[in-house]
Amino acid sequence: MSKTVSLWRHRDFLLLWSGQTTSSLGNEISYLALPLVAGLMLNASPFDLGLLTAARRLPVLFASLPAGALSDRWRKRPVMITTFLVSGCAMATIPLAAAAGSLTLWQLYGVALVVATCEVFFTPAYQTYPLTLLGPDNLMEGNAKLTSTITVAGMAGQPVGGVLISLFGPAKAVLADALSYLAAALTLTLIRAPEPMPEKGRPPSCAPRSPRACVMSPATASLAHSFSTWPRSASAWPASQHLRSTTWYASSAGPAWPRAWSSG
Repeated sequence: MSKTVSLWRHRDFLLLWSGQTTSSLGNEISYLALPLVAGLMLNASPFDLGLLTAARRLPVLFASLPAGALSDRWRKRPVMITTFLVSGCAMATIPLAAAAGSLTLWQLYGVALVVATCEVFFTPAYQTYPLTLLGPDNLMEGNAKLTSTITVAGMAGQPVGGVLISLFGPAKAVLADALSYLAAALTLTLIRAPEPMPEKGRPPSCAPRSPRACVMSPATASLAHSFSTWPRSASAWPASQHLRSTTWYASSAGPAWPRAWSSG
């Protein structure tokens, strides 16, 4: 879309927005419910809960750079739909296993790892998709609306999760997150706006090398830049991180996804 229009009448944007809102609320519910499943139902020790947190954060460490590089080579909407479907199915195994009496800590670790990995691949696709859907003229308003959902979900999600946990137990409350993923996948599927394929071909600097090297070059460059700009004193780190985050967001105008598995 090339001209400014009211996003309240933009069918495809409303589908994206409603899907994000639903999934954001589900994320907040499971953020509260999953540790309670481990602690109350499986008698997890502090060490076990630490492993659960590690499973939710490891994909950020090992998959973020390749996911960002691959995101430039894939269409964004299919990536988002796939990650939603995989995450929803993974989360649904928790209440099903609890009902069957076969739930284990290892299953929780696996689900947390799968969902966190999906989140890593989802995030760069989600942050760049609004530009394709809305065009530059409507991007700022669209990002403002999408980002506002984060605050609403943060305020309402965990209280709603607390009510669901008290009424139905933590395992059944996780089902709400599974359903929210599937609902978000459905709303994205209903979007009609065509999405062009990313430009084929490799960057000139990658031409003599293998396809694997071409995929990894942006990740390697990003990692090298991170180390080259690392603060020289520990006291400078918080201000530097804040400056980098603010600068990146202002330059990319990308909506932030709500706190999820990867942020623990």
